[in-house]
Amino acid sequence: MQIQVNAPFELQEEERRKPASSGLWNGNPRHLEDLDISPADDGYMIYRPEQDRLTFLNSTAALILELCSGENSPEQIADLLMKAYSLPEAPLSDVRDTLKQLRAEGLLQ
Repeated sequence: MQIQVNAPFELQEEERRKPASSGLWNGNPRHLEDLDISPADDGYMIYRPEQDRLTFLNSTAALILELCSGENSPEQIADLLMKAYSLPEAPLSDVRDTLKQLRAEGLLQ
């Protein structure tokens, strides 16, 4: 089951094509295909039977994971979160920390 993000905003095509910044990522982050994602209390569970591993994500981390489509840079993900949650500034540091954790959990390619 894939998480569907029905947000009231969208990056314009030219913004999607901006290259990712230098730093942690060679290209834009991309989640693994065919993750078994299920709703849970206060978030989502991801079960990977090949590793017999269960990961819990809060709703914000799950949204960040879903936005890791290979089309969005960390900066673009932070901008989308800023718009989604009506934040005064883009939470780039928090996004980068979450991406590190998602990579450590083996959820990103």
